[in-house]
Amino acid sequence: MDIVRNRKICFINTPALFKRPLSRSMAGGLGFDGSQSMTLPPLDLAILASQLRVNNYEVIIIDADPLRLDDPAVLSMIREEKYSAVVATVSLPTLHNDCAFIAQLQGL
Repeated sequence: MDIVRNRKICFINTPALFKRPLSRSMAGGLGFDGSQSMTLPPLDLAILASQLRVNNYEVIIIDADPLRLDDPAVLSMIREEKYSAVVATVSLPTLHNDCAFIAQLQGL
């Protein structure tokens, strides 16, 4: 699919709540441990999305943890649309789980 024609991008704040709750946007983007009752918004994704929207891209942000979405639920949401790009977050405390999730995005 031609990225010039399809200007739809998906940002995913990768699911972590049921594996190891954390906030990725804090601590310089490295993330820090959180809890199921404390989730902070992905400020880095919001800033990137605003810049892309100014340039006429349609940007969807899936913030999995406050929506209480696990990996299969997020993957199902991705399958429903055709995106020119999918961007997912990673952090050091959850790197192994994040990479496993991102590997599942291939071929969608």
